[in-house]
Amino acid sequence: MRGHQVLWEAHVRRFLDALDRHKQGRLTAEEAGELLGLSGRHFRRQCVRYEAEGLDGLRDKRLGRVSNRRAPERELDRIRRLYRDEYADFTVKHFHEELRRHHNYALGYTVTRLALQESGDVKPAPGRGIHRRSGCAALWLA
Repeated sequence: MRGHQVLWEAHVRRFLDALDRHKQGRLTAEEAGELLGLSGRHFRRQCVRYEAEGLDGLRDKRLGRVSNRRAPERELDRIRRLYRDEYADFTVKHFHEELRRHHNYALGYTVTRLALQESGDVKPAPGRGIHRRSGCAALWLA
C-alpha cells in the first residue's frame, strides 16, 4: 500500500508542476499532458476537475469498483457445489470440459480455476523452479 501512496504523491507533484507551468503560459496543454503521459484533452479535463474538486478530482474513479464483466456469484456457487459433490476427483481442466459439455456452462477456464482456488477446493500449481525462470537467456550469453 505504501508504494501506491508514493506513486500518487509523485503524480500529484508532477500534475501541480505542469498545471503551474501551463497557467504561466510556459507549456501548452498538449505539452503538459505529454509530460504526464496524457493527451492534451485529458490534461484539460483534469484541470477542470482539479479546480472543481481539488485533489480528489484527480483520483481515478474506477479504482475500487467491481468490474462489469465479473462472473455472477450464483454461477460461481453452482460450479463450486458441482465440483465438491460430483467432480472432486477431476482436474480443473477436465471439470471445465464437463461443465461445458453437460451443464450449459459459458464462462472461461480461468474463471473456473480461480473460483475453485479461491474456495479452497483446488490448490494452485506450485511455482516453477529458479532454473526455469531464466529461460534461454543463459544459453544466448554463452
